[in-house]
Amino acid sequence: MKFKLNRSVCNWFLLLMLVIGMGACEKEEEGIPPDNMSIEKFEPLAGLAGDTIVIIGKGFDPKFVKNVVQFNASKKTAEVLSADADGTRLEVIVPDDAKAGSVKVATGPYSTLSNLPFLFSPSIGSVNPEGALPGEQILISGKNFTTNLTKLLIYIGDVEIDSIFGGSSTQIIFPLPEGLPVGNTTVRVGTRLTAADSVISPPFPFTVFDPRQPILTNLDPNQGTPGTQVKINGNGFVSGTTYVMFENIKIEAADITVTNSRVTLNVPSDFPIDGLGSKDVKVKVIVETGEGDFESNELDFTVIEPSDIEFYYSAINVAGGAQSADDSLYRALPLPGGGVIKEDILKVQNASGLETNSEASILYFNSGKLQGLDLQNNSLISIPLPPIG
Repeated sequence: MKFKLNRSVCNWFLLLMLVIGMGACEKEEEGIPPDNMSIEKFEPLAGLAGDTIVIIGKGFDPKFVKNVVQFNASKKTAEVLSADADGTRLEVIVPDDAKAGSVKVATGPYSTLSNLPFLFSPSIGSVNPEGALPGEQILISGKNFTTNLTKLLIYIGDVEIDSIFGGSSTQIIFPLPEGLPVGNTTVRVGTRLTAADSVISPPFPFTVFDPRQPILTNLDPNQGTPGTQVKINGNGFVSGTTYVMFENIKIEAADITVTNSRVTLNVPSDFPIDGLGSKDVKVKVIVETGEGDFESNELDFTVIEPSDIEFYYSAINVAGGAQSADDSLYRALPLPGGGVIKEDILKVQNASGLETNSEASILYFNSGKLQGLDLQNNSLISIPLPPIG
């Protein structure tokens, strides 16, 4: 029995076979794996979210849109900016949810993982203290520090620190070693990747003090008006050979009180503050020795311009006695914060009506005069202030 095929059916059958064959060829072509696809390194070796890095390897797709890049456990794929024609370089942007670890590159059904982890650059937020003597403990705070102490790197200037007490991803504690060059320098923190490669943080300012150098820790208070008493706390001060530089004003040893750990002075009464409101200045201590002058670190102080009613004081039991009407009575009147109105600033004349037994007189500055109410005599006291000098 013979069957006769319709020519139209044969044509459709042949067309179907052709389509299937082409699909099979296309699948076979897509299934060809890249030649030894691998990631060799990154440039740079570390970065932060949003940074552009280059992945160097081989077997990447020359069409950059066909490469899919992921950083460790990141849920987002990195944006691929470009790819070299020979499939050896990819330029990508680190996604904002990236984490340190292996990087994966996928091309079609094939992928590869980096053996060398991509790291986030360590950075220093603070160093406490910002200057120290050899042997003192230093605390570095920041982020992206390695917790593997065998790979942790710390540099003071160009000197690598060997002794480290401990640390975490955000803090490191170590003693400042002996023998470091004294003066202003920097601190850097890094991670050793290989014998030849490491990732280092940007430098952070630090000072290595000379044991003979005075050290300032704080000012008490750190702001005030001219005449305010200020205590400079620290160590290394020497009575008789220590003086203070208050901005560009030298305060001589005879005008300060010095112990080994404290220098007490008054803000210069002639400090030029009129019309400025306030001014930030630098304060430092210098110790003179036979081996030279040793300067301390600098601390900040804010000089505040006094207002008309800034100062006041109670005249109860003011020391001294009334003089004749023709004489002048000079007094050093106490101010808030421990300062004084010096004799060459305030000239209190007996003829003004201010008596030492005025037990309830309140005085204050107003428009260049010292004014107050003498309750004993129920009268207003007004004392013109003479020029300074």
